[in-house]
Amino acid sequence: MRLTTCLLAVIALSSSPALAHADPGDEPRAPRPVAEDRDGGPEAAPQRQAPGVEQPRPDAVPRRAYSPYPRVAPPPPPYRRGPPPVYYGHPRVYGRWGWGWGWGYAPIFAPPPPPYAPSEGAPGYGRPEADRIYTRVNVYGAGQADGYAAGLSLALDSRFAGFDINIDALAREPVTGRLHDAGSDPAGWGSAHLTWSVLSTPNARLRVLTGASMLSLPSSQAVQGQPWAGKTLFGPDVGVSGQLGLLGPVGIEGYARLTPFPVVVADTYAGVAVHGGPLGVTAGWRWVDVQGSATNTDAPKLMFRGPQLGISLRF
Repeated sequence: MRLTTCLLAVIALSSSPALAHADPGDEPRAPRPVAEDRDGGPEAAPQRQAPGVEQPRPDAVPRRAYSPYPRVAPPPPPYRRGPPPVYYGHPRVYGRWGWGWGWGYAPIFAPPPPPYAPSEGAPGYGRPEADRIYTRVNVYGAGQADGYAAGLSLALDSRFAGFDINIDALAREPVTGRLHDAGSDPAGWGSAHLTWSVLSTPNARLRVLTGASMLSLPSSQAVQGQPWAGKTLFGPDVGVSGQLGLLGPVGIEGYARLTPFPVVVADTYAGVAVHGGPLGVTAGWRWVDVQGSATNTDAPKLMFRGPQLGISLRF
């Protein structure tokens, strides 16, 4: 009886593999949680939350992710280079030398000029208009019934300082002889100045001139026997000059110069200038007065008055 009971117990244990290989020290494992529903429906498994932390509502607007690093402002938009800016109808050239008419020629009621493009490798704007240096070359001629005046001038202008030189030929029949005779030569009149602009704006410029002048008298056959024939006189020369922009490309300009000794010579001009790009046309009135000496030995009395036309090239 006991033998039969033992055999039945051995057979029952061998027929159950889970019980046969079970480790007596192992504990039963907890069941896996149910997977969450991605749609967040009612079948989603509840999640545990830390104590004191408020969970967002389902209808709340999502916030941007917070970054623990310092925030940097976005970079400024790049400079739009586009077509070159226009300065009162004339293309502006970047740099110290270039085509243009400079300060004093812009119209009074014109809008302010556009800014320069930023400089390469440096903050701020490029070279301002005030730092430009302009070169002016003028060719002109004037006439009256019994005489003429013709000349050439060259000038450099910066914002404040500058330089100019002028040379003219003056002829009057009562002094230098008949205009169409082969033995008649004109007198030479020239001056050179250092200039200082006491007023310099885009619309107006006023210069003070100081320098020297030269009066070269002819020695031709028509003046033979005159005590002043062939003489060349040098003296100081002072004056003022300037221009004012009016409307569009139209402006006015002029000068007044005086040599006080050894012979008094007054040279004045006032006219209108019309400029476009680097070229300009001038028209005005010229007045040159050589007073001569009391004894008529150093220089004759020579006066010229007449209309003057000219062409200007400025760069």
